[in-house]
Amino acid sequence: MNINQSSCRYETRFLTPAEVDHRLVAAWADLEKRAIYPNAFLSPYFVLPALKYLVPAEACFGIFIEKLSAGSRDLVGVAWFQTRRPNRRFPLPHLAAFLSIHSYLSDFLIDQSCAAEVQAHLYQTLRHTKQIWHGLYINNASQEILWNEQAQDAAREQHIRWHGVEEWERAILFPQEAETTLTSYIPKRRQKNYQKNLKRLEEHGVIEWAVQMNAPNAFQSSLEDFLRVEHSGWKKENGTSLLSNPHEANFFREMMNGFHRAGRAYLTEIRLNRQVIASTANIISAEVGFALKIGWDNAYAEYGLGIINEIKFIQHLAQCPSLTYIDGCTAPDSYINEFWPGRRKLCEGWFSLTLLGEAALQAVQNAKKLKSALRSRLKSSQ
Repeated sequence: MNINQSSCRYETRFLTPAEVDHRLVAAWADLEKRAIYPNAFLSPYFVLPALKYLVPAEACFGIFIEKLSAGSRDLVGVAWFQTRRPNRRFPLPHLAAFLSIHSYLSDFLIDQSCAAEVQAHLYQTLRHTKQIWHGLYINNASQEILWNEQAQDAAREQHIRWHGVEEWERAILFPQEAETTLTSYIPKRRQKNYQKNLKRLEEHGVIEWAVQMNAPNAFQSSLEDFLRVEHSGWKKENGTSLLSNPHEANFFREMMNGFHRAGRAYLTEIRLNRQVIASTANIISAEVGFALKIGWDNAYAEYGLGIINEIKFIQHLAQCPSLTYIDGCTAPDSYINEFWPGRRKLCEGWFSLTLLGEAALQAVQNAKKLKSALRSRLKSSQ
């Protein structure tokens, strides 16, 4: 699809994962640095391994928007989607914005220099393709990108309407607030427990806290240490650790190594007598960090290693990459909320892409309201 805009032209391509070559991956990674809202979970270093190991690639496609101007061709927008069949939540063929079981943020990658035009072109493309999709489901979406003025104008222009399902907040940490966080935000009971558990742990030997980022050999060793401690305790018993599933373990290794080669991955560790007993895995997009995973050796679980690692991390932020903020990638009820004072707003919902899709969403919402009303009447009559 070609779209003219003053002296430049926008060209939109639909691509399968197999059609994404190395040149496009490089342009995609470069776009990620310029994105108006950084998102490591839409990085090629995350999406492509996820499509390889976690998400059925045959049901996915990417929309790549390029800006042609003065003889140059620049990638200015990338969005990945999964095709979905009719279901109870949406009884018509529809799309879902890309999200894997290890993704904590959805949305689209859009160049900040032409964000309004790219968002408008993306919505127009979804509305006017040969294949008719009646709706778009988005979960773990940032309200920043969905509800900024430009995005709302683009949606209104294309008669796309938002139907919200849920909204929540997630903890983020601003490095410049680290000292205040340590002295004023973290509850005193948490600080007392931290001091007590750290002292008890030190009775077993020498405790070190370290960051692994640049040295390839050390990073690989630390990566395997992370997988080892994460494959411990209840995660191993429940079969939810990465090593419990070869596909997830392969995804994690390939994804982390991709970010590491780009200088955008780091691990933090607690070592006891040089042995790693707790670790976190983190990835970076532009100037924003994402706290992806945490794990600890279950043999030392009674010492609250997650809390110790968290406070040590805040204490030693200067040793970590320079970042604008760090997204905790946690659930609303996570203990991280007691340690990180910042918040970002996320949401789940649907965009109607056709009149029929709008009618379907209205019908589903009305059915939910009717069901809720009937339940209330039954309860009151008992």
